[in-house]
Amino acid sequence: MGAIQLREYQLQAIAELRTALAAPASSAVLVLPTGAGKTTVAAELTRLMVSRGKRVWFVAHLYELVAQARARMEAFGLTVGEIASDAHYWGNRPVQCCMVQTLSRRIASIPAHELPDFIFFDEGHHTAAGTYQKVLDACPTARRIGLTATPYRLDGKALGEWYQSMVEPITIGQLMEAGHLVPAHYALAEVDLDGLGERGGDYAADQAFKKFNKRQLYAGTVTQYENYAPGEKAICFCINVEHSLATVQAFNERGIAAAHLDGATPLAQRKRVLEEFAAGKWQVLSNVALFTEGFDLPNISCVILNRPTKSKALYLQMGGRGLRPSPGKSRCLIIDMGGNVKAHSFLDTPAEHSLESTKKKKGTSVGVRPMKDCKFCGLFWPISAKACEGCGADFPIEVARPQEVTFTVVTDTRQFLPPSVAKRRGGPKAVPADLEGKNMHDWSDADWRRACALSGYNPGWRKHQGAWQRGAGLREGLYQPEPQQQVA
Repeated sequence: MGAIQLREYQLQAIAELRTALAAPASSAVLVLPTGAGKTTVAAELTRLMVSRGKRVWFVAHLYELVAQARARMEAFGLTVGEIASDAHYWGNRPVQCCMVQTLSRRIASIPAHELPDFIFFDEGHHTAAGTYQKVLDACPTARRIGLTATPYRLDGKALGEWYQSMVEPITIGQLMEAGHLVPAHYALAEVDLDGLGERGGDYAADQAFKKFNKRQLYAGTVTQYENYAPGEKAICFCINVEHSLATVQAFNERGIAAAHLDGATPLAQRKRVLEEFAAGKWQVLSNVALFTEGFDLPNISCVILNRPTKSKALYLQMGGRGLRPSPGKSRCLIIDMGGNVKAHSFLDTPAEHSLESTKKKKGTSVGVRPMKDCKFCGLFWPISAKACEGCGADFPIEVARPQEVTFTVVTDTRQFLPPSVAKRRGGPKAVPADLEGKNMHDWSDADWRRACALSGYNPGWRKHQGAWQRGAGLREGLYQPEPQQQVA
């Protein structure tokens, strides 16, 4: 393993995975946030497997992921082959890093003795795709390990169909507290998503583009960057190619060097632009569905979410691109132009993960933490924050003020009873002045006679008063009777 030192939670993940994979044909999914080192864990676990004579495949759907995995495996002293469209196949090598598209086409021709004992599926939430199923069908006895930061799919399918157990040694919040990820600051723009339709479980791209394709919104995105992260290296996620190109133009018109990439960009051009971005030629790199996975550039300190999404997984993947620590980097600024933070909460909000279906039932919520904005700089924070970490301003402490209440002394409580009860409740209609405020149970016979006379009641009415109080009031549940004195 050389000089590479694993962190405690990575060692814990390896120990738990080895336990979970003890049985033949067993499977487990490792959940580690973006930037926590999933590939490092896979490389060390692969080293241990190879030392015991096992064969291992690492399968991914993007070339960048395959290249990064191969480089990491080789850093751990492993001899690695590659199964990709432009790579020569070295079947005798115990470790193969594979493009799933190429592997699914060639797997029928691979000899049985070259099939793996263990398979890592990077971005394991994609395992439901048909290309992955071909690999699974061809290797029924292989132990499977899924690697993901987001163990749920937009279609709600349960990962439990492909994995028997889940290993989750640490959360985003814990990684931030330990300094393994930088904290996130949030600048949010107001956005109206009413009327946007859905397609494939997310907002319809054509409708979203129509709503976002406005000059003031492009200008607003650039202004947010100038206000909160001027000159910083930023990655921007857009709705479609036209939206990304227009966003790049808006940045360039304001003197901010920006470039665009998408899935159709030739690989050689993509590599060149990424190298230029890393070298500092471009301040802002805009893309469409390209860098949500497999993009590793730690000195990015700003992420611009220039699109909305209903997918919490996609939101976490995009926001997580800027959380890796780097020299001189103290935070990652999330500029949200699409209402994503208010929809899915802060990146470090604790989440309960499950291998069961994630389809939401009607009436369920996503558990968004309450938030407030700083009146000085405009950044958003959890409602419990005592100060703004962006500008240092203290949030005012709101002290509940005592309310002034006026009390009215009432001598005839019949006005607070329902009319039907008040009628039966009785009581003298008129009370002599010297008896006002005095409990009727303390009146003398003479007092009762005077009160009955003023009210126009027969003196015999009093005999029924005590009996009624012990019955009707309780039936109505209106009060607890006071102890009654027997009147002679």
